Amino acid sequence: MELLQPLGLVALVTLPAIVALYFLRQRQQPRRVGSLMLWAKARQQILRGRPWERFRPSWLLLLQLLVAAAIAATLARPACVAEGVESERLVLIVDASASMGAREGEATRLDVALDRAAATLETAPEGSEVALLSAGRLTRVVEPFTTDRGKVQQALAGLRERGPDATAASLKEALLLAMQLRGDPQEGRIVLISDGANLTERLPATGGNTDFIGVGEGDANLGIVTFELRRAPSQRFSAAVVTVVANTGSAPLAAHLRVDLDGSPLEAHRIELAPGATRTVTLPVTADQGVLHATLEALPAPGGAEARDLLPLDDEAWAVIAPDRPLRVLTVGANPLTLRALQANPRLEIEPRPADGWTGSSDADVVIFEGTFPATIPQGRFLAIAPPPGNPLLDYSGEEVQAPRIASWDRGHPILYGLELGDLRFGAVPRVVPQNAFSPLAEFQGQGGPFLLAARTPGWRGVVITPPLLGSDLPLRVAFPVLLYNALGWLSPGGEQGAALTRKAGEPLALPALPGDQVQIKRPSGEVERAEVQTAGSDGAWLFTDTRQQGLTTLTRSRPGSEDLTLTFASSLVDREESSIRPVAALELPGGGELRAQERVARVEPFDAPLLAGALLLLGLEWALFLYRQRRQA
Repeated sequence: MELLQPLGLVALVTLPAIVALYFLRQRQQPRRVGSLMLWAKARQQILRGRPWERFRPSWLLLLQLLVAAAIAATLARPACVAEGVESERLVLIVDASASMGAREGEATRLDVALDRAAATLETAPEGSEVALLSAGRLTRVVEPFTTDRGKVQQALAGLRERGPDATAASLKEALLLAMQLRGDPQEGRIVLISDGANLTERLPATGGNTDFIGVGEGDANLGIVTFELRRAPSQRFSAAVVTVVANTGSAPLAAHLRVDLDGSPLEAHRIELAPGATRTVTLPVTADQGVLHATLEALPAPGGAEARDLLPLDDEAWAVIAPDRPLRVLTVGANPLTLRALQANPRLEIEPRPADGWTGSSDADVVIFEGTFPATIPQGRFLAIAPPPGNPLLDYSGEEVQAPRIASWDRGHPILYGLELGDLRFGAVPRVVPQNAFSPLAEFQGQGGPFLLAARTPGWRGVVITPPLLGSDLPLRVAFPVLLYNALGWLSPGGEQGAALTRKAGEPLALPALPGDQVQIKRPSGEVERAEVQTAGSDGAWLFTDTRQQGLTTLTRSRPGSEDLTLTFASSLVDREESSIRPVAALELPGGGELRAQERVARVEPFDAPLLAGALLLLGLEWALFLYRQRRQA
C-alpha cells in the first residue's frame, strides 16, 4: 500500500478541531420567561464561568471524526502498487547511447537496462503484443509488434552483443515513434529504460500509460572531449593536435594521457582535474601522414577518494593525418582565362579537353562545361558556364539585355562568401529562364534574369553561370578565381561534411563515387561489408552513415577501368554532453508533468473512489442522526 499524494494527510488537522468544538461551551438558546429572579444564578455561571465545559461522548462526534478521516485518506490517494504490465500492447524503448556504456560494478548500464527490459517482458500478459525500440545514433525498430516472446528475447540479446553507440541518442524521437506504434494510450503502454543523462531536448507529452525505468547511480567520469588536428602553416611545425580532457563528474579524478602516432608515443601527461575542470594539451606534429591515437588510463583519485572513471568510451580518440587529396577537375571547352585561374590553385588537378571532348563519363570529381553542355544532365557534380541554347538547364526565351548590373545576391551562400558583385560590368546578356531544380543565387536588375544558379538533386549537383565570361570584366577581377574556388568547394564530393578525415562519431563519411561503383567498408571492429552505389542516391558522392562505432573506418571505391580510391576516416565520441553521465531522477514533460524513475513497471490500483463513497455514506448517516436528535429534542 502506498500513498500517491501524501500531502493529502494534512487534512487530518481537522480531527482535533472537531473535538475542540465539543469542549467549548455551547451557546444557550434564547428563551422568553416571566421573571429573571429564578435565572440569576444561571446567568452568573454563563458570565463568569469558563468558556469550555466537560467533554461528553457523542455518536455525532464519532461519525464526524470518521468522515474527516475518510476525506483525508481520499485526498492522500492510497493505492496498491504491484509489479506488472496489464496492457495488451507494450512498446519497450532501450537507450543505447554512449552514456549507457558506463560501467558500474561488473555490468554496464546497457546490460542493466536489458535485464530490466527482459523482466518487464515477463510480466506482460500472455498473448500481448510487444515491440522493441533502440534509441542510439538513430531510433531503430529492433523488433516490430509480435506475440512471440522468443523473438523479443533474441532481439534483446542482439542489443547486448551490439553494445552502446558512441553517440548521443534522441529520446524525443524515440518517444514520438513509440507513441505512433502504441496507438490509443488506453490500450497500449510505453516503457522507457534509460539513465536520462545529458538530456537537452524537450520531451513530448506522452498521453499517459508511460513508465520510466531509471538505470545508473554514479557520475564520475574523466573523458577526452576534443581531439583535433589543426593546420598551422605560419608556425615552424606543419600541424598541431589539440586534446581537451574534462572532468564531467562530481569527484576529483586523475588519469595518464598518452598520444601516439602510428603506435609510437608522442607525449604523455599526468592529469588531475577537479569536478567541472578541463585541461588542454597541444602537441606539434611534423608528420605528413599517419594515425594519431589518444588514450586515458585511469589513476588513483587524488586525495584518497574512492571515485573511479565509469565511462570507457570517451577514454580514446583518433585523428588521421593525410596529405590533401587534390580535387580532380575536368574542363570541357574552357577558355584560357578560366584555365589560368584554375591552374593557379595547387589543390586542383586539372584535365583540359576541347568542347567536343566530353565522352559521357569521367573519373573527375567535378566537370566544368564552358560554352557547351550535354543533351542530358550528367550524373555527379558540374559547373556550367554560358551553356548554349538547347541545353537542359536554361530556356533562352527572351531578348538580350544590354549592360545590366547585378542587383542582388545571396551573401550567405558558400559560393558567394566574401564576394561583391554589384560593380561588375557586362555587355549584352541573354535573358534566360532556369529549368529543373535550379534556384537563383545572384540576379540582374529589372527583368535581366539570373546571373548565378545552383541546384542539388539526389542524382547530381550543379552550378550555372548564365552569361559568357568574355562578355564581361569578371575574368579580370580578383572575384573571378574566388568565385570558381567557392563553387568547386561546394561541388566537391564530401565538401558539405568538410575535407578533414576526422569525424565525430555519428557524422556521415563521404566518398567520391558514381552510380555503379562498388564500395568496400571496413569498420573499426574489423567487419568488412560491400555496397553498390545506386543511381538515385549518388550526386557524385556516396555517404556512409552508419558511423556509430568509434575508431578507424576505411572506404575503398572500385570502378572498372579506374584505379581504386581508398580513404581512411577516424571517428571518436568527443562529446562533452554525452560524457556527462549523471542519471536523472525524473524526466520533465510539457505542462509541468514528469516521469519519475523507478526500478520496475508498477501497476497502480487506487482506492480513493471507495474511500470517497464511504465518506459520503458516513456523512449521510451523521446528518440523519443529527435530524433525529433535533426532532427528539423538539
